[in-house]
Amino acid sequence: MPKAFSEIERNRIEKRLLEVAIEAFGTQGLRATRIADLCQRAGIAKGSFYAFYPSKEALFLALVERQDKKHKRDMLAYFVEGDRDPEARLASFFDLLVDKVETDPLLKLLGTHGEMEYLMRALPEDAVAAHQEADAAFLRRFCDILVEKGFVASADPEALDAILMMLVCLRLQRPMLTDLQYGAAVDLLRDNFVSRLIGANR
Repeated sequence: MPKAFSEIERNRIEKRLLEVAIEAFGTQGLRATRIADLCQRAGIAKGSFYAFYPSKEALFLALVERQDKKHKRDMLAYFVEGDRDPEARLASFFDLLVDKVETDPLLKLLGTHGEMEYLMRALPEDAVAAHQEADAAFLRRFCDILVEKGFVASADPEALDAILMMLVCLRLQRPMLTDLQYGAAVDLLRDNFVSRLIGANR
């Protein structure tokens, strides 16, 4: 039976697990990383791992959600000041999203052969559904903020979700595209993103 940890110990161990996991997943891949490897790096017994996460895939999802929180904070903060014209502001915001998608190490990992499919099979359906619902709730809030700040008169969260998903899928397929193809596709998505928001409000 795993040792009972104090709250301070739990916080320290969980922080350490997240740190070693992002390094291990990044170098070995999700499928190839073993729980024993993670425990050795974190300095805990293998049995203790399950006091924190039911699986390495759940640990990976925790990393994704931690990264998501940072991305979402940055997205909301971008529209705190509304001193630029809406069209330019939305276009430069889309470029911020492109940068995030291109530099996110977890997304890069999922773009390697078979990792995304593996993760979707390994995670419980309710965990995936909860993550998707959290994203949908954030997009609704984000659209409300765009309206409140006066950037647009209305915004459709489902349309924005579709465009953002296309951006993520494009990044996952990046190895199959030339630089010219990738750049042209990003430009098309940026134009679509801006026109769906600005064009619908003219």
